[in-house]
Formats: sequence, C-alpha cells, structure tokens
Amino acid sequence: MNTIESVPVRYRGTLFASTLEADWAATFDRLGWYWQYEPLAVRLLNGECYRPDFCLPAQRVWCEVKGPHDERLHKTRLLQATLSYDRWDWESWLVVVLRPPGPGEAATWHGTSEEQDIVLVRCFECGHYCFMDHAGIWTCRHHIGVGTTPEKPWRNGGELLRSGDAMFTRAPRLLKRGA
Repeated sequence: MNTIESVPVRYRGTLFASTLEADWAATFDRLGWYWQYEPLAVRLLNGECYRPDFCLPAQRVWCEVKGPHDERLHKTRLLQATLSYDRWDWESWLVVVLRPPGPGEAATWHGTSEEQDIVLVRCFECGHYCFMDHAGIWTCRHHIGVGTTPEKPWRNGGELLRSGDAMFTRAPRLLKRGA
C-alpha cells in the first residue's frame, strides 16, 4: 500500500503539518476569515481526545483537512456528534471537511454526513463569506455575534457557492537553495 507523506510548511509564522493545511489557511485569509490552527483538543463522546485542524470561531465552525483519503474520518463525524449539531439551530457548531483542490484550483469541501449540504455564502447584509448547511436553517453564521441574521443571505446581492465553485489559494512556498 502506498502512503502519502505530509510535508510541513510554515505560513504566516505557523508551522502546519502539511502543505494542504497551509493552503487552506491561505484560502481562509483570502476570504477574510479569522482562523485558529489546532487551538485545543475536544473530548469526544467515546472519551478520546481529538484536535481538529482549524477553528473558525466567528462562524462557529470546526474544519478538518483531509487529503485524497478518508482515514480517521470517523473521528470527524464523532466530533460533529459530540457538538450536538442541530441543522435547525443557527448557533450550533458545524464541522466541515476540507479537501484538496478540484479541477482548476477549485476549493472543495463537504459535511460529516450525507444529510448535510455544506455551501459557502456571501451575505448581502454584512458582505462576509461563511459556511452554511443548506439542508438546514438558511442564515449567515457570521451574524451569530450580532444576534440577528438575514434569512437566505445569498439573495439580494449575496452569493451561494457549492463545493468546487470557490477559488482555492496556495500558500507561498519557500524554495530550497540549489533547487
């Protein structure tokens, strides 16, 4: 069996375990998001500790970066269950699985279950992009801190992007001498 080994990369002063994680951080930066890399461990329902790759606190979203495999994806699903996600509660924490870019450097992602339909929306009211479960409540997750939220934030000048519709951004790579 062939294994893919991750290559650590430093981006904006943070040492990421893989280039894909650094690339997602660069993508978050392009979207104007505040992100935290592996900020804390969460005790899952089965008692195990799990450290998700990213936290997007302004959206109440945890993100796990996965390469072209589904190894340990069960832990990501268990994280969503531990957080007691309710698609009809806009304050519930959402878990999004981030994947390598698709054709044409398109950002790709999905939820932790088949029932979720994770999209990226740009809110017409605040202008921010955020993840949203289109199969649940249609509100801007960025408005959580404000306490009010527009319904269907992609309407009236907003935008709704599905996985593969958004641009993926690569983190800068340092070239080794002699390369």
